[in-house]
Amino acid sequence: MRQGSGRNPDPSGAVIDSQSVKGTPESSIDSGFDGGKLVKGRKRHIVVDTMGCLLTVSAHAANIYDGKAARQVLMKLRDCIESSAQ
Repeated sequence: MRQGSGRNPDPSGAVIDSQSVKGTPESSIDSGFDGGKLVKGRKRHIVVDTMGCLLTVSAHAANIYDGKAARQVLMKLRDCIESSAQ
């Protein structure tokens, strides 16, 4: 898709963001309370390239601090990039 748009196949930049969502009874085991958003449930962090193409996603309890979760999702992205380079 990137090459079809005349871009380098490997992205040179990325954007990370998070979203907290209310949980369901099935997700109550691994849920938490996000004090910033006042939501009890789960949180997802996504990383997209500059075109908006999804690079990686991670879902976890909403009470996990964004800084800690960002490190986890970025390490996941690094592992994915390293494995695709081999």
